[in-house]
Amino acid sequence: ARLDCWPEGLRAAYRVRLDCGRCTFCHNTDDFIQETDVPPIMIFSIGSRVECKLGETDDWFPGTILQSNNDWAQRDCPPFLIKFDYGRERHFWGPQDCIRESNVAAPKKTTELRFKVGDRVDCSVGGKHKRHGTVIKTNYREDFENGHAAPYQIQLDEGRYIYAPVDRDECVKKSNVPPPSCWICFDNEQSETNLIVRECACRGGHNGFVHVDCLVELAVAKVDKDKEPDISDDLLPFMHCITCKQSFETGSHCHSALTKAFYLIHKDDDIGSTWNKMATTMMSELLVHNEDYEDAMELLQERIASIRSKIKHSDAQDESVINWMTDLSNFLVDIAAVYEATDSLEEMKVALDESLALIEIQVDYGAPTHRKVNVLAGLGKHAELSGDKIAALEYMDEALLLARERKDFDGVRLSNLLFNGGILNIESEMNRERGLAQMSESVEIMTRLYGHDNMEVRSSRRYLQNMREGVPD
Repeated sequence: ARLDCWPEGLRAAYRVRLDCGRCTFCHNTDDFIQETDVPPIMIFSIGSRVECKLGETDDWFPGTILQSNNDWAQRDCPPFLIKFDYGRERHFWGPQDCIRESNVAAPKKTTELRFKVGDRVDCSVGGKHKRHGTVIKTNYREDFENGHAAPYQIQLDEGRYIYAPVDRDECVKKSNVPPPSCWICFDNEQSETNLIVRECACRGGHNGFVHVDCLVELAVAKVDKDKEPDISDDLLPFMHCITCKQSFETGSHCHSALTKAFYLIHKDDDIGSTWNKMATTMMSELLVHNEDYEDAMELLQERIASIRSKIKHSDAQDESVINWMTDLSNFLVDIAAVYEATDSLEEMKVALDESLALIEIQVDYGAPTHRKVNVLAGLGKHAELSGDKIAALEYMDEALLLARERKDFDGVRLSNLLFNGGILNIESEMNRERGLAQMSESVEIMTRLYGHDNMEVRSSRRYLQNMREGVPD
């Protein structure tokens, strides 16, 4: 068995669908694959009440079977689609010991939420103070225990995000106050599919509030597709606020809409064009964030297979081969992120090793520093996931050293490197003080980029405080 995106000649004895849903490839030895007496997952009928373990938590989440596929093994599709009581529908593979019958009754119809996304509400903040805001998510989950979901996540008109713990008037009720006006069209009408949000660092009054659709239209209007893109001018509107220059947080309303628009515009461009490469990478990152791993894998495998074919059929002396090798190296880093998310560590290591080898080949051609930083950070993450924190720290230190050599290195990526490196220093017990200093520097960078009210900034600040106090995460 093999994938088209693999290097020429690389094959595995078997491709196996694990009970958890992940696909893996195995060598034909007992160290990698053995016969098992464990039966395949038991099939529940549509409408059955079940509870499942999700991710690495020990909590059980109740839900109702919406789809049940008896022939899942032959069709290579998920056995179940489950509507969980906390509000989300998701496919479920297994394994068998992570799903069982549930005695928990389904939520009653009377518990349906009063408000939908886009509705205007007044919120009780601090018990007495009333704040106006817009519902931007329903059945919102953060780091709540036992799978609890808050009825609403709300963006207040001041820009801050809060959640409503209960759906009652003393906490949240209908508002007659209109939303802030969009800074592009100056209108304040919004809908569930076209919210007015502020997801940047613009502050002062209602500055920064914008229709998601208006933001997309502005970004598209600023791009001249007929010329090679300039990162600072052409890509900026699809990644950052053009006023404050803050990056939109991955998965936010603005980030998701802009990424999808950029991909739709450029997905059919020539595979070697800068536009197409950027669109592919941005879309794969969004798919991974949304846990659409199979779609991300399919997208990247197709690109990698096409590039391998072009390299194979090109003259070795052709200068374009170096460009194809650069593209291949970048997409291998992208697909390594998918392997990481699906716990496919062996495949992750193969992709990163090949990417690093391609970079070393291109040293004489001026391979950019940021590409090697990305690969080293990926290898560090692989070492960490494999339990070798010392090796992980060595990779991370090398990546940080390279990143600091570049004054124009991306602040978001530097912040991530510092934060992860800090955690490794603390957890490996190599240098606690250095680890805390790295995490503190990371939070400072994130605060400058995203602002004090950003959810990721607040979460990182809490994590840092817990580390300082020795409180387990």
